[in-house]
Amino acid sequence: MQNIAFYLQKYSKIGFKQESFKKCLTEAVKEVCNIVIDQKQIKINNDTIFVNVVGVEKSEIFLNKEKINKVFNLNLESKGARPVLKNII
Repeated sequence: MQNIAFYLQKYSKIGFKQESFKKCLTEAVKEVCNIVIDQKQIKINNDTIFVNVVGVEKSEIFLNKEKINKVFNLNLESKGARPVLKNII
């Protein structure tokens, strides 16, 4: 007899969790800017993504936020989620 987790497994990828968004964003920032940020430095509200970094890293992210957004959406699509229109601050 199968346990309940087996039957609910097909529903596990319906919702894309914030942790997955954060992981895709950190990968995009690393790919575009070559900056490693921690997922704890990212906060997601309704239509805004806040990246809590300072100095040169924040400037680099701000200058390349359009490229980061494109790579971020490509990462989301490759993992089966819809692209999002969120502002990166």
